Amino acid sequence: MNTREKYLAGEVSHEEYYRIIAKEAGISFPVDHELVHRALKSTDKENLNDIPLHEWDGYASGARSAIDKAMRKHGDWYSMAGGVCVMKNAVKKTIEDMQEPDECDNCGSADVWRNSSGELQCDNCGESETE
Repeated sequence: MNTREKYLAGEVSHEEYYRIIAKEAGISFPVDHELVHRALKSTDKENLNDIPLHEWDGYASGARSAIDKAMRKHGDWYSMAGGVCVMKNAVKKTIEDMQEPDECDNCGSADVWRNSSGELQCDNCGESETE
């Protein structure tokens, strides 16, 4: 089990720790969620800091009970900062899962993903296609 102590000791990465918490708390975002689309267009892919903090706070607050329960299993407890980390990593996991190791046929961009209809969608030019 990945405990808070292992995370603080550097034995578990920030991303890995908060993704485990998100998974255990049942936090996930559908590919057509507006926050996922905004994260795809983010200029700060690593931290998603161009999405306002008060929005992340709102999502974290809405899932506080589930996040706290998952964190306590790992020797941690809920804080707004931890909740935001859970939310950001859940969104980043959704994006990673939907990315295709392909290129857009229209513009050649590698920013393609599968939308909720199962179509490949290009975030660069907006082109979509079914396989």
